Amino acid sequence: MNQKELILKKEEAIRRLASENLTSEMRNELKYSVKIYDQLIIEQGDKEFVIKKRKYTQVTLRKAMIIVFEEYLQLNDKPRSFYTIKGVSSKAKIDFNVGRRGVSDFEGLDHIHPEKPCCKFENNNNKKRFYSKDLQVILENKAWLIDEEKVTKSLVKIHNEIKSC
Repeated sequence: MNQKELILKKEEAIRRLASENLTSEMRNELKYSVKIYDQLIIEQGDKEFVIKKRKYTQVTLRKAMIIVFEEYLQLNDKPRSFYTIKGVSSKAKIDFNVGRRGVSDFEGLDHIHPEKPCCKFENNNNKKRFYSKDLQVILENKAWLIDEEKVTKSLVKIHNEIKSC
């Protein structure tokens, strides 16, 4: 089935759910069908469904914030100083199924996704390794990114820079 057919099937299931004369068993089957259609639509890989795919993806808050912050930086013409840790974490929590929700461990956005990672982690190889590992996981899951090409190029550049310093 192509994506349009899946969407039509999902909408039909939702309409049937709205009807009043359904048994609880039929209602549960329709809810399950809607969930399956959502997953199939996501697997089609269309960009308009990336956000839905994100919602099913469980990641750490740090990874989600790196993705959201990098997308903000690449897709908007605003400086890094414009963004706040609260705003980025809120967006990350909305877009992703975040496993660890507290931001109190992070000192700021530069602590999560530094502008100059080699300078930031110059004296702390452990933090540098964890940051590099997070970037690697994100790059292995490019479907999490809204504008895959632009953001991927930037993250690859940062990851290569981290590996070389």
